[in-house]
Amino acid sequence: MSIPSSSPLEKIPLCNRYNLSRLYGYKGDVSRKDQNAFQAYEEALKYNPNNEVALNNYAYNLAIVDEKQLKRARKMSEKSLKIDPNNENYLDTYGYILYRLGLYKEAKAVFTKLLSINPRPGKTSLLHYCDILEALGNKDAAEVYRMKANNMEKE
Repeated sequence: MSIPSSSPLEKIPLCNRYNLSRLYGYKGDVSRKDQNAFQAYEEALKYNPNNEVALNNYAYNLAIVDEKQLKRARKMSEKSLKIDPNNENYLDTYGYILYRLGLYKEAKAVFTKLLSINPRPGKTSLLHYCDILEALGNKDAAEVYRMKANNMEKE
């Protein structure tokens, strides 16, 4: 998304646009999974189309809430990964979106990368990986990762 030269946003200093983008991104994060969140993320990306945190979180929320938006969510997730390719949260989002799109082998490859970066990711990532393994027919491995995820609560 580019800002037209006659845009009122052009008059706002770049550092202020980045700060406004972050603030709207935070608003989206606390409004989770509803229209208010999506509007806040849209505002965040209007001020900074490369706000990788807003791109990632918007993509994840779209993937959870609106199956019709999965392709759009994938593009946003890919953009966040171009900015920070080894970010565990971004990898989790992208892998989960691929899973929701039915691209199980590709999703597993993303989670393999995530697990090589951090062999002990968060519970959500482990549960997403379980879903992928089950979809690929590997029930035993899925159960192992489910147990790891459930044991995280006890630690």
